Amino acid sequence: MFLLWTDASAYWQVGLGYALMGIGVGLAGTPASHSLTGSVPVSRAGMASGTADLQRDLGGAFMQSIFGALLTAGYAAAVGAAIGASAQAGQVTSSTQAALMKSFSSAEAVAAQYPQYASAITAGAKSSFLDGADWAYLAGIIAVAVGFAIVFFLFPRHDDERRLLAEYRATDEAAAARAPSPDPVPNVPAPAPGAAAVSPSPDGGGHQAGRPGDGGQFLRSSAASARAPAVSSSSIPRPVSTRPAAPISTAVWRTASPSAISE
Repeated sequence: MFLLWTDASAYWQVGLGYALMGIGVGLAGTPASHSLTGSVPVSRAGMASGTADLQRDLGGAFMQSIFGALLTAGYAAAVGAAIGASAQAGQVTSSTQAALMKSFSSAEAVAAQYPQYASAITAGAKSSFLDGADWAYLAGIIAVAVGFAIVFFLFPRHDDERRLLAEYRATDEAAAARAPSPDPVPNVPAPAPGAAAVSPSPDGGGHQAGRPGDGGQFLRSSAASARAPAVSSSSIPRPVSTRPAAPISTAVWRTASPSAISE
């Protein structure tokens, strides 16, 4: 990209370059994440995974912003230099120069306004865009070189890395040995065919699980039923009606005898 691309490069060359870059990133991403999470104790695997996500997302956002700013700055500088070196630089107004330096699409809009200079404006914008792209590619190469230097000089060597991995493995094995064993599962006998399953309850008794078709309702526990006192129907208080008595109609009052009314 940095050395071979020109404004006359074919589309297949551009597509091939981006395809190779995407394949390289895809093949290197998974081993890099695995090496990062595998080089720490198990208790810190979550921290390592979070760090990997942070550096990938945050670093990508920062570097994309830097590359975009360098591309824009390089394009504007190249357009300004091309206008200054032109024999007709005195005829270009400040507003036209600002539009040409803004972006490639803005330069195309200016070329549409001046058809007689359209080919020259478009060719100059393409060349300037590639100059700005070279700025971004150069910054990417420098970032890769800095990262390589940091890993080479500051990261542990092969022997130190193997020693650290052995220490982490011993720490993990010791932590696994100190971990409490799980409680044994009680051996509950299977219920007889046709009988409801009885599961333990906190009070020591048991309750019968609902059979299919009973609406999912649970029966009372047998222990609670045995301890509950018997209650007779006569000891249950009956509710007292608070509705007012219905008035006697006039027809009944007239036909009823005084003796019947008194009774």
